[in-house]
Formats: sequence, structure tokens, C-alpha cells
Amino acid sequence: MPDSLRALDVAKTAYFDLGPESVGSLREALPIISRALPGILDRFYARTMAQPELAGLFANPAQVEGAKRAQIAHWTRLFEGRFDDGYKESVRAVGIAHHRIGLSPSWYVGGYAFILGEIMAALAQSMGGTLLTGSRLGSIVAMQRAVVSAVLMDLDAALS
Repeated sequence: MPDSLRALDVAKTAYFDLGPESVGSLREALPIISRALPGILDRFYARTMAQPELAGLFANPAQVEGAKRAQIAHWTRLFEGRFDDGYKESVRAVGIAHHRIGLSPSWYVGGYAFILGEIMAALAQSMGGTLLTGSRLGSIVAMQRAVVSAVLMDLDAALS
């Protein structure tokens, strides 16, 4: 395992502000994200397949479906907030897969930007139709902060 992944320890998660409170917020966000993720990934792959350079990375629709399943598993593991060996292996597999197919970091970062934006929207929309109290707003903000930290740490680890 590369040193960069071995270093995914208490110091790194602390630097990304992923301590117990933030992990609790990730877990609170997980049901909202889980409901939204299939639609987010459908939109993500529609955008991806509209780019000739990226569409060529998929031989057939079954590969796209396989990629969606792998992403759901990885994102779920991330938002469970268990940055253990299983997570490290998952992020390593993601990085290796993207390297193997020759995906440039700029496309990869762009994909993360799209997915992160969609997740932020899903979390904000989860407030819809409810009385917005200070407590509820604080909860949504905490979830959004934790998600941003986790996604950026994940991006860093995968690119490493």
C-alpha cells in the first residue's frame, strides 16, 4: 500500500476535520445521500458519456452500470465515516482504476466537483417544506461541512 494511503490516520483525518463530531454528521447525512446517489450518478454518467474523451473509456452500458455500483459502494463507505483498512483499499482501487484507464486528474477533479455539488444540493433540499429552526440549519451546515471534508480527503487519497 502506498505511503500516502498508509498515512490516512488520525492526524490526517483530524487535519481534514473528520473527528467524532464530523463523523456523526456524515452518518446523519448518509440516508439523505443514499436516496439521492442513484439519480446523481445517472446525471454524472450522462454528462460523462457526452464527452467523447470520456465516453471512449466505457466499452458498453454494462461497464457504466458496474461503475455506478462501485461508486455507490465507495461513497457509502466514505459517508459511514469508517476510515479503516476497508476504506483505504476502496480508495486505492478507485485510484488504480482511474490510472489504469488513463483518466487525467482534471477530469477526475471535475467529476468530484459535479458529485459534490449534487450532494450539497440534496442535503439543502432535505430541508424543503420544514420549519427551519436554528437547530435544523446547524445540522444541515454540519453535514455539509463534514461531507466537503470527507470528499476532499477522498479525492486527495485517490489522486495519491
